[in-house]
Amino acid sequence: MRDDIALFGGALFRADYVYVSLRSLPEINETEGLRYAVPRSFVGSEFIREDDARVSEVSDWTQLALLLEYGRIDVAVLPELMVENVFRNGETEVYQQLAGKLPISFYMSDSTQEAGVADRLMASVEQCSVDDPQNPGLAE
Repeated sequence: MRDDIALFGGALFRADYVYVSLRSLPEINETEGLRYAVPRSFVGSEFIREDDARVSEVSDWTQLALLLEYGRIDVAVLPELMVENVFRNGETEVYQQLAGKLPISFYMSDSTQEAGVADRLMASVEQCSVDDPQNPGLAE
């Protein structure tokens, strides 16, 4: 849908997304009946594989930690890079399981094409892209 209204800028790198809980859980992808939470309109819901899962949406990242602490959910889904910030800089012990990886990218308005900005940005992205054989560490 975004591709219909904006120009895709290309994938820059991949980010790890994790399932976070306050207790050790069996393999989450193989467990049914868990209660999940994700930020509203966040891609994290893509990692919830159970068709009829109970998913709460929050408006603020910090609400994920509170929902877990009060036992309202079993699992929060978020980028691994945000876990420490969401859970008070490591003050709360959490358990993590890899949910998956997604490319980090951006979209540009159509007006960037007129000024030539889009072409320059896309050329730069291509040089440091996840698929760049010169930078194999960026791919997976």
